[in-house]
Amino acid sequence: MAIIMALTASAFAQESQRGFYEADIQGGGKILFFAENNNGMAVYVFDRAVGQVSIGSATLTANGSFTLTTNRGETMTGTLANREVTVNFRGRNVTGTLGNIFGSGSQVAGRFKGSAKGGNGENMDVTLLITPNGRAFLIGKRNNDFFGGFGDAEVEQDDSDEDTDKKDEDERHDADKHRNQRKFKGKFTVRFGFGDVTVSGSFKLNHGKLKGSFKFEGIDFDFRLDRESADNRLTNISTRAFVNNTPNGQIIAGFIVTGGPKLALIRALGPSLTKQGVTDPVLANPTVTIFRGDQQVAQNDNWQTNSNANDIVATTIPPENSNEAAVLVQLEAGAYTAVVKGADNGTGVALVEVYAINLD
Repeated sequence: MAIIMALTASAFAQESQRGFYEADIQGGGKILFFAENNNGMAVYVFDRAVGQVSIGSATLTANGSFTLTTNRGETMTGTLANREVTVNFRGRNVTGTLGNIFGSGSQVAGRFKGSAKGGNGENMDVTLLITPNGRAFLIGKRNNDFFGGFGDAEVEQDDSDEDTDKKDEDERHDADKHRNQRKFKGKFTVRFGFGDVTVSGSFKLNHGKLKGSFKFEGIDFDFRLDRESADNRLTNISTRAFVNNTPNGQIIAGFIVTGGPKLALIRALGPSLTKQGVTDPVLANPTVTIFRGDQQVAQNDNWQTNSNANDIVATTIPPENSNEAAVLVQLEAGAYTAVVKGADNGTGVALVEVYAINLD
């Protein structure tokens, strides 16, 4: 994971409502709302009173209101606003609140979907939702019927050398690429509504894959689930400024990589800014140099002169002008600066950008 930061000018922004909202219902049950973005929401109802799980999804209007019908035919109307979800459920108003972002489960929080295979050969669809507060919600699907329960999850960093992804030949990666990525492991216990059944399991999270096992109805199931994070990830930030030929006239953008290594694309644009409405003289031939502390990591003048120019094209966001600069480099964890100057002491308006390129 990478956190990318730099100075940036003011721009239109929309606060994201993404995240898990948990509400209590009669009979000891729960409704878990997952705001996927400001336009859509998934709803999971865990009704312990009747031992059922139902699901639904809705499109949010501009003011956050929504109406949905679950797979069991129940209609739910409500509103997402100010970090709360309020719904009318079975004639009662129910409120779901957003939990602590930095809770005990925040390092792995997300919606994990995939399949589980039992020791008896049975396959079932599985969804495991882990909230930042360390709550766990497990849903299984058999013959178009949903069942499940909720409880708690415990999460800790996994410092073992084992890389479970390397066991899968169809997903083998270069070990050096992932050696310094943080891995996590944990366990969960959930209680189902019917018969007061308790299901316990364990898992490891590595490279966006959650792998683990649980026992259900006396059968051991192994699961493999893909992660959809509970939060949004910053992938790009930029700043525009005037570059002159004085000692302090360059643009300096700072960014931090955590958990590396991380593949990053750093661009320095000048000539193409005229297409974006910049009327002041632009920097005709920008250069970019990447430093970690006082150590130079990479440098470029014209991006097509890079030995990995084809890879820069493959990112789908190469600079438009051949005189603009770019560096595509894999960086270890640390603090970096990108310095933009004009070749031959040129002056003008330039833009520096940092992109996180996600491949795993």
